Amino acid sequence: MRAWSLVVGLGIALVAAGAIWSGTSSRDYLFDLTEGETIHLPPIDADLTVKSATVEFHEGTNRASRYAATLEFSGDQPTEVETTVNNPARFRGHTFYLSGIQGQSGRASVSLIARRNPAWVFLLIAFAVLDLGVLGFVVTLVRRGRGQGPPTTKGEQWLRYAALALLFGGTALLVQRAFAAGHLPFANMYEALLFFGTATLVFLAFTRDTSITGVAIAIALGVTLFLLPARLSVPRPLMPALQSPWFGPHVALAFLGYGGLLAAVISPRRGAALPIAFACFTVAMTLGAVWAEIAWARFWSWDPKETWSLVTWLLMATALGMRLFGHKRVEKVLAAIALATVLYNFVIVNVVLRGLHSYK
Repeated sequence: MRAWSLVVGLGIALVAAGAIWSGTSSRDYLFDLTEGETIHLPPIDADLTVKSATVEFHEGTNRASRYAATLEFSGDQPTEVETTVNNPARFRGHTFYLSGIQGQSGRASVSLIARRNPAWVFLLIAFAVLDLGVLGFVVTLVRRGRGQGPPTTKGEQWLRYAALALLFGGTALLVQRAFAAGHLPFANMYEALLFFGTATLVFLAFTRDTSITGVAIAIALGVTLFLLPARLSVPRPLMPALQSPWFGPHVALAFLGYGGLLAAVISPRRGAALPIAFACFTVAMTLGAVWAEIAWARFWSWDPKETWSLVTWLLMATALGMRLFGHKRVEKVLAAIALATVLYNFVIVNVVLRGLHSYK
């Protein structure tokens, strides 16, 4: 256990060192160019011309589905590259990110970020070390707690069967929603709550964290889905930044983390839900950092959702630390506070505040 804790600490230290290195060694150049405009880039000793810029829309809507721009770099042999959101272009050691395209006076205006960031590979290694340490820590913690505590009662076994039945129903709703929306069902409040409830049922059905309170809350959450305003439940096509292979695993693991946290809080037992949730949430945050670097040129931007997710992660980590020292009551309190930050993210950050993660 101590060895894995040291690996986690090493991963955190490496991430911090990589963030400092990235912030001090990289330099961003921001451009807002119109189609056909040419500028000179002294850092790479070349001219940049926006040859074309296109915006594609979801069929029958005015919602963008794809931003794309063709960039030409001058030189002995002019080079043309295409850049899209989630697919930046690279030229002479610099990466060019497409932030967006807007129509102005009949011509397209292209927003670009050019970045030189030699620290990114180091950050990837740091995230990998952190994830490895957390996974090893969690596996050891779950094994240590196996067989401890009172045996499962007959009533709790029936509750687990009920949770399993609800899980099948929730999974069927998720599959139906995915076909109706045409994408993974994580894009608005209705879909988020649906997956949150289903993820909670995963832990209630397959861990020893099942309780009457837990199943009751899961059922109440399912009923709430039918009471949401229509504007939140209508499927919406994905914006360009969400059309990424990172979208599915990042969001799915984050909600598994939320579900495990809820199951741990509403259960009287000290089961495996909290450590497994912590592992899922850790991997989700690191995948989100990689995705953010690809899409927005920065692995961390202090977006409100990111900031509160970090608070949630720190509270979950501290709660597990309290478990190691046998402080069950403190662990429960910290887990409950962590769940409160998750609910704040749902109600305030997702709906009220503006940010990269808001459901607006």
